[in-house]
Amino acid sequence: MREARTSINGFLAIVSAVLVVLMVTPVTTANAGGYHHGKHGKGAHGAGHHTAKRLGPHWKETLSDEQRAKLDKLHLDFAREKLPLKANVRRTKVEIALLVTQDKQDKKAIEKQLDAMLQLKRQIKLKKYAYLAATRNILTAEQRVSFDMDVMHRAMHKRKGGGY
Repeated sequence: MREARTSINGFLAIVSAVLVVLMVTPVTTANAGGYHHGKHGKGAHGAGHHTAKRLGPHWKETLSDEQRAKLDKLHLDFAREKLPLKANVRRTKVEIALLVTQDKQDKKAIEKQLDAMLQLKRQIKLKKYAYLAATRNILTAEQRVSFDMDVMHRAMHKRKGGGY
């Protein structure tokens, strides 16, 4: 058990160091090359794949410079809030794995860590939907139609590791 705690403490030290680096990096590289809300609607992975048929232009293509600046700041703030929570989810998963692989498993400790992980995931979801609502509030009525279509499309076609 002592070895497991030492392993967890070492892992936590590494995660903390990585978090510090990652939290500083977005400040220096944020929006390099128009990352998220570019003029032509191209996201981090380009545009065009997995897009639904639209009646009009995509909401990102019609953003004013002022809207783009507000959305970029909103996105950066959301990423800064989400990053530590996601790191804690990963850390908690490792702690659960260490507890599960013990010869004498402590069921209550496993359940406690699982509850902690689920609470972190809940916090991430709450922040995500607040971010989407704040994004929507920046858009015009016409842009909201396209944005709403994207949100609905992503809800119906769950993608692992991304999207709304």
